[in-house]
Amino acid sequence: PLNGAIDRGDNIGILRVSSNLSLTLLEGYSFSKGFSGAWNHTFLNRIAISLNFNHQLVKYSQSQNNKSVLFDVEHSPKWTAGLNLKIPLNKNWSLNSSSNFVGVMQLPKVFDLDQNGELNSKSRPEKSKPFSIHNINVEGKLSANSEIYFGILNLFNFRQKESPLVGYNDPNFNKGFSPFFDTSYNYAPNHGLEFFIGYKFGLQGKVEK
Repeated sequence: PLNGAIDRGDNIGILRVSSNLSLTLLEGYSFSKGFSGAWNHTFLNRIAISLNFNHQLVKYSQSQNNKSVLFDVEHSPKWTAGLNLKIPLNKNWSLNSSSNFVGVMQLPKVFDLDQNGELNSKSRPEKSKPFSIHNINVEGKLSANSEIYFGILNLFNFRQKESPLVGYNDPNFNKGFSPFFDTSYNYAPNHGLEFFIGYKFGLQGKVEK
């Protein structure tokens, strides 16, 4: 594994190359390879930025026709990234944002049911599309030992298009008891835009960050 860090004042850059992880299964094997990087910087006007990126290759093998075939591990994105910003509005107030980006991931092969409870001939998509989630909040210092904060989660109201539930509408069984019922098709948020507000109070004096 390679680990390196460069620190010049407020600039910090980190690059990590993960060591190979390999597991031997009864009829095959799996492995994980990847690398990640991060960069943080605070400008003279106190605006702070943080970037990170991770690329991960996770696969497993299965024997088919006496040959070893590699498959992507389900729900493991090819890459992820993050962007965080902190912008001071004045001495006591700041605007903060965080963005998370998720790449393509392998999904389980599942089939929806028709109105008669029969499996559709075509499965749902087995690959997700890249997506991103964005949050924003404002923090304000009211006194030496109290702060208030409020903001929005999932600012652009992104939710996965498909229901994570499969087979819940089987007309031949009570909901949730169909032999085709499955909850594995879940790869993105199911909650949309949400507001929040909070208050911090420090009993020992200053509010801890």
